[in-house]
Amino acid sequence: MSNYQIAYAWDIKRSMIPTLALFEVPHEAPRTLTIGAKYDKTKRLYHVKPIEQSVDLSSLWEKMVSVIGDRPVFFSSYKNAHAQLGTILKEAGLTFLPFDQVIDLSWIKHALSGVAHLSRKPQKGMSHVAIADALASLPESTFALYSKNARTAAEREWFAHIADARILRTARFAQKMIQGLSFRNLEPIERAFEREDENTTKREEESLADQAEVILSERLPALHTFSYESRPSQRAMLRAIAHGLQNDEHVVAEAGTGTGKSLAYLIPSLLFAAQGGRRVVVSTHTLALQKQLIEKDAVNALQAIDQEISVTVMKGRNQYLCLRKAAHVIREIPSRREDDLTFALQTATWVTHTETGDREELSLSAEHGHLWREVQSETESCIARSCPFFRHCYYYRARQKAASAAVVITNHALVLSDIRTDHRVLPGYDYLILDEAHHLEELATQHFGAEVSEREIRRMYERLNASRGGIPDLLQSLRVRESSGHTESTPYLSVLTRLQDSMRQAVDAFRDVVLHAKNVFHRDEAEQRITKDLLLSPSYAPLTQSVLALGDTRSGLEAALRQYDNLSPSEDLDEMLYGRMQDVFGRGTEWLHALEVVADVLLLQKGEDAFVSWVTASRRPHGTDLTFSIAPLSVRHLLFDHLFAVKRAVIATSATLRSGGTFQYFLNQTGLALVDPPARVKTMVAASPFDYRANVLLCLPNDGPAVDDPAHLTYTARSIESIVDAAKGRTLVLFTSYQMMVECDRLVRANLEQKRLDLLTQGREGTQRHALIEQFRASERAVLFGVQSFWEGIDIPGSALSCMVIVKLPFAVPSHPVIQARSEHIKKQGLNPFVVYQTPQAVIRFTQGFGRLIRSTSDQGAVFVLDRRIADKPYGSIFLKALPNPTIARGSLSELIGQARKYFMAR
Repeated sequence: MSNYQIAYAWDIKRSMIPTLALFEVPHEAPRTLTIGAKYDKTKRLYHVKPIEQSVDLSSLWEKMVSVIGDRPVFFSSYKNAHAQLGTILKEAGLTFLPFDQVIDLSWIKHALSGVAHLSRKPQKGMSHVAIADALASLPESTFALYSKNARTAAEREWFAHIADARILRTARFAQKMIQGLSFRNLEPIERAFEREDENTTKREEESLADQAEVILSERLPALHTFSYESRPSQRAMLRAIAHGLQNDEHVVAEAGTGTGKSLAYLIPSLLFAAQGGRRVVVSTHTLALQKQLIEKDAVNALQAIDQEISVTVMKGRNQYLCLRKAAHVIREIPSRREDDLTFALQTATWVTHTETGDREELSLSAEHGHLWREVQSETESCIARSCPFFRHCYYYRARQKAASAAVVITNHALVLSDIRTDHRVLPGYDYLILDEAHHLEELATQHFGAEVSEREIRRMYERLNASRGGIPDLLQSLRVRESSGHTESTPYLSVLTRLQDSMRQAVDAFRDVVLHAKNVFHRDEAEQRITKDLLLSPSYAPLTQSVLALGDTRSGLEAALRQYDNLSPSEDLDEMLYGRMQDVFGRGTEWLHALEVVADVLLLQKGEDAFVSWVTASRRPHGTDLTFSIAPLSVRHLLFDHLFAVKRAVIATSATLRSGGTFQYFLNQTGLALVDPPARVKTMVAASPFDYRANVLLCLPNDGPAVDDPAHLTYTARSIESIVDAAKGRTLVLFTSYQMMVECDRLVRANLEQKRLDLLTQGREGTQRHALIEQFRASERAVLFGVQSFWEGIDIPGSALSCMVIVKLPFAVPSHPVIQARSEHIKKQGLNPFVVYQTPQAVIRFTQGFGRLIRSTSDQGAVFVLDRRIADKPYGSIFLKALPNPTIARGSLSELIGQARKYFMAR
């Protein structure tokens, strides 16, 4: 069993014991409790500080219980910490605290992520006081919210003295309260956002490329704020991008790991935007890279340029908090259900310190992620200037900053949303940088398509029909106002009743659709494509009729929504009530769109020649759940028409854009091959500065079974055990199948634990991706199993990652409807889809995975590929040629492990 350390602190000002924290400590440490306190006059709380001497658990627990007395104890470490402590004490023959004296505050680590970093295990620079610091930062009004929610006498003792419960039930107080919690450092929006006039200035005689190179080669190293090493490939890339921006050319640049591509495009982009008065949008796929750009790379580039250049971040609207909705959630805290109460408290706490309203700051747990929809900003429910919080709106504040910025850092999803909405999302721009551009085709396929599940549609309906915050609640409020003589409520009552009736008819029709659909699509976890032949088959006829009937009910919904749109907003209607009307009808519009997707998919209403439609049947605890999906057959013309044909310069860069030594696959799939004249598209390769031949051993075992042999699973498991033993952990294992990853986990976990190796597996126990990576980075003997997203975006330099295992070559599943339809389309053109589509796609994915190992000049290690196709099949050479020239070793697994062991020992 693990050992634990327990810490506590108390608040002298409030005369109580607030915090009891439980931490795991190394196996070698004795099971003891440490006590000690240090008073910091700048904080409200006493801080725990371990003392040099420790006593046995029994003596210390007895002392702690006498100090605690009958006051409340707050657990602030991680979920179920109090249960684990109870087990430890029981094993030692000791008695735990009474149930109503224990209060679990583990949730607060999410809400306060911007104030203090909290961890399951104490880390360097961390102590037990982090949670105390976080609690100490909260204003009195936040404690008032908790006092209204007290579940036990102990909680009430801690929170009771702040506020009267009745004031939380009024909309006016909710508005006043939330405004008191927020905006401490924010200036209000004094005017609606506008696109800033593009003030042009004369460019200097010196070329942009020359200016940018001076910044990179001379000014940046002179900063001494970070370690910088000049790289010829980085300078070449910088000059190519500067030339492209200045001459209205598209540039496709593959930049190997370690090139420093971020600075290679940021420096010329910043200079170009400042000198020409033209806005440049910089887009990434991952939040991690976006964060790196805004917090590190852009800061360094701006310091080196030494000019006033405005840079801001713009995210999707749903990523921002709607203060009107948050006020409603906070006002309802006294009546929240147990299952979503934590989310309401997190939101209330977070509002006390956020300056951006960015969801990322909140770090919602997986179980509360879906509740974000209650407070997110949305176009459909926004009441704009009618909103009492408009002057402080986080979303409009972000838009205003973007409209006046020279450089806007955003993500690919928002760029694609801007295209879909005829460029109404981002401020106007003609110059675009696309980093992580190898994702462009896949993201465009998702973005120009649609997907909705049976469960989502049911949840949306339940939310609309909820007794609290839904249509029944709103009808009751309107009836009360009408009975009090407020006649302005009458037309709203009428249209809301019509919406409710239409929704009841529609949900009944949808249930009928689902019933018939499950008779057609019944293979668990299989994507089943819908074709014209299936649509015309006799077994499909009942489903067709039910979808047509659903269409009739959708007409009633559309009529109710139109009626609401035609109503003139009443000045006499309470602002909060009007906002709730917008919420309901906004959700109604969203629900209607979801039903339209179902019809589009099941009846091929967008055409089989242009779109692919399919249904996935997934087994859930409550039964089978259907997901309805539709995607464009090709996105190349969409991207060309709306991006490459209309933007003056687009720079597409990534570490992996080539396959077979050329860019042709990327150019074809994204529509860049359609640019006329072709000379307007420039391509270049910025080679990695790392010495892969000296630092990477690529091991290709030749004695394993074929990947389609049932024995390959057992072979993989035993191979992983041997490899990670040689590497002493420090290994990333990449799978192409989630099911195979789970099976391998089952086969190897016990053996790895016996060897004192920590196995971290994606998806196990709900641990989030970033948390797994941090645990892996912090551990000296860890093995990380991952699939899909773990093939890229992991940056672990140094000895923490010394070995990789690639279980199979990452070919897409050929039976997936999109892959299948696109392959059929390619065949009709007389081409081989495996050669021109599936293999290039897999090669790019493979090189991304391979790139996880070497992240700095001092890194070295070994990569094992357990798929014999890389050596035995003719196309295997394409994968090998795509790699940056590592040392390749072939032989039996045991021989290769021997070489790898010597290689690791050289570290």
